Amino acid sequence: MPTAPKFTLRQWAAYILLCAIWGSTWLAIRVAVHDLPPMGAAAVRFLLAALVLWVFAMARGLSWPKSRAEWIPQIVLSVSMMAVPFGLLFWAEQYIMAGMAAVLYATIPIMVAIFNPMVGGHIPDRRTMFSMLIAMGGVAYIFQSQFSASRMALIGGAAIMVAAVCCAFSAIYAKRHHVVHPVVSTCVQLILGGMLLFCVARVVEPGATWNWSRPAIIALAYMVVFGSAVAFAVYYWLLRQVEAWQASSTSLIVPLVAIYLDASLAQEHVPWDVVAASVLVIASVGVVLRPEPSDPIALELSSVMHDEPLSGEESR
Repeated sequence: MPTAPKFTLRQWAAYILLCAIWGSTWLAIRVAVHDLPPMGAAAVRFLLAALVLWVFAMARGLSWPKSRAEWIPQIVLSVSMMAVPFGLLFWAEQYIMAGMAAVLYATIPIMVAIFNPMVGGHIPDRRTMFSMLIAMGGVAYIFQSQFSASRMALIGGAAIMVAAVCCAFSAIYAKRHHVVHPVVSTCVQLILGGMLLFCVARVVEPGATWNWSRPAIIALAYMVVFGSAVAFAVYYWLLRQVEAWQASSTSLIVPLVAIYLDASLAQEHVPWDVVAASVLVIASVGVVLRPEPSDPIALELSSVMHDEPLSGEESR
């Protein structure tokens, strides 16, 4: 079972940039949905970000999808990576703290580790599976704390978890179907995802009030340029360079950024026990990202699933 290669300097720069941007967008989302309808705001974010990337792609003369094999992944990802998870995220942040939403969303690497063997990837070793159980216990505790706050907060937390499952699937799928330039791929997905969210907004948010306050405009502009146009293009570039679980592990750092911003800017109080549970989740998922390649059980199961013979040293 091969280990993942070390990050290059450019890959580390991309990774850190993603953590910083996506950590701050949680607060931006909450600011935006305070004055704007969530589905409509998400649709505007995506469509304006797509316009930014379209101008860039045209200026660079990048080629667009042409064949059926190039279009199908874009359609799938526009739903599973863009429309569904971000529609749920925008809606959920009406009822749940930005920092706690980011912590629940940090379970994406666990989802990737669970789904990966189903599509021919490696089976997690025993230490990884034990860490998953600990992390899930921490997530369950966070759910309990949210339930004690309000029923809608619990429903919002469940929506975040559904969004995490969608993004985990998308990370694995995108890793296996990167057939067009990352900027073009992101642009197409933002257009299709934004159009879908706009249609949903017309149905579920009829007559919604759009209060274009200065904070809402600034938050939306930040998400358009950095949270969507820049971040997704960088993410898809990074996904081409490293393993899917490595790229998705940015969600482990994002909660720390989000919680810090919550405390310093939004002046929201996070109970110490929830913070402790959040740290437990992040630490446990961090162990998931460092599996033991020498685990004999994982090696044997992996060889059976992939029909690969074990070497003499590994089989002993």
